[in-house]
Amino acid sequence: MVIGLVGWKLTQLVDRLADRTGVGEALAGAVFLGASTSLPGIVTSVTTAWNGHAEFAVSPALGGIAIQTAFLAIAGMTYRHANLEHAAASPANLMNGVLLISMLSLILLAMVGPEFSMWNVHPVTPCVVAIYIFGLRLVHHSQVDPLWNPKLTSQTKPDVPETANRHENLQKLWMAFSASAMLIGTAGWVLAGQQFPL
Repeated sequence: MVIGLVGWKLTQLVDRLADRTGVGEALAGAVFLGASTSLPGIVTSVTTAWNGHAEFAVSPALGGIAIQTAFLAIAGMTYRHANLEHAAASPANLMNGVLLISMLSLILLAMVGPEFSMWNVHPVTPCVVAIYIFGLRLVHHSQVDPLWNPKLTSQTKPDVPETANRHENLQKLWMAFSASAMLIGTAGWVLAGQQFPL
């Protein structure tokens, strides 16, 4: 219940942060909303890995991506204005999809490839982190200076910041966002503790 209620409030906060900071909805959604709503899964994966449960550490992350993709299809059925993918067509969203596919491909290659590690860490692990950071730069550049633009129609919804959000107190927005993210992270920690005593 905490994750659901706070997550709903968090989407509104991130939308206002995207307008206030000027980073855009696609990047704000991928970084701020993506990271904060993934905190329960992150906490669960790290906690269970620390306690030596490798299978349970990997499955929430991959399962979370799969179920979020399924929920995206459900969201598409409930978005009545147009085809959701068409309405959200943008270079930044396209780059987010490419980034996700690249990272998942590396993880799958590491799982089926030869068993090799240095200091108990597979070489792919730091590569995934590096690709994520590099990918976020590409997402940002695709917004600022896109090499491709979708064909705009009457159904395409452009990311236009709301005027009222541009004058909000940025410090208060960040504090509200941080408090909400901490609540979600704590809920994830509690959930992990129910499965494996911490």
